Amino acid sequence: ELADDSLANLPIAYNLGSELLQFQSQPGGFRLLHDRRWRLMGDEAKLAVMRMVDQGDLIAQCNISNLPAFSLGKQLTLEAFQADIEKSLGDQFMQFTEASESLNQQQLRVLKCVATGNSSGLPIVWVYYHLSNDAGRRLAIGFTLEDRLLEQFAEADQVLVNSLEFTERATPSDNSPADARTEPARAAAKSSSQAKPAEKTRKQ
Repeated sequence: ELADDSLANLPIAYNLGSELLQFQSQPGGFRLLHDRRWRLMGDEAKLAVMRMVDQGDLIAQCNISNLPAFSLGKQLTLEAFQADIEKSLGDQFMQFTEASESLNQQQLRVLKCVATGNSSGLPIVWVYYHLSNDAGRRLAIGFTLEDRLLEQFAEADQVLVNSLEFTERATPSDNSPADARTEPARAAAKSSSQAKPAEKTRKQ
């Protein structure tokens, strides 16, 4: 059952009759809300993969990657995050269309960057997030989709990111302090930068 305060803070489009589901990753140590179009493809300590499927069409892929913890008080800057994304995308990168910093519902610090470019001749949009708390715990989220599918995507990333919170992990993971050279965008893009969201999936 979803808490009333969680629902109240979601974008209006998701309050008007849409059904939200909760996903809790025990190995990853986080939980979030998402709309029912997302399907879990894999859930491990370092990486969870979800795909958005709408009426048999693959709309987007989402990679959620746990990152090595920062030392107490250390934070990733927005500029460093952008540099990491540009490096990760390489020749596919064209430009940034958005870069912002905020707090989500759980008071996690959120860096957001939206990049556009081309992959295999297709116009692609990459939406990257870096979430962290004051204790240094952090993760990266990468969404990949074709530019033409943005309307169907309907800013579904906002629901996941705004509701995400850290939880206890089921198994030990790498919590050793990381230096500034750790590349969150590369972790979040392990398979998403090469994804081809226009594919048809087999209907159940």
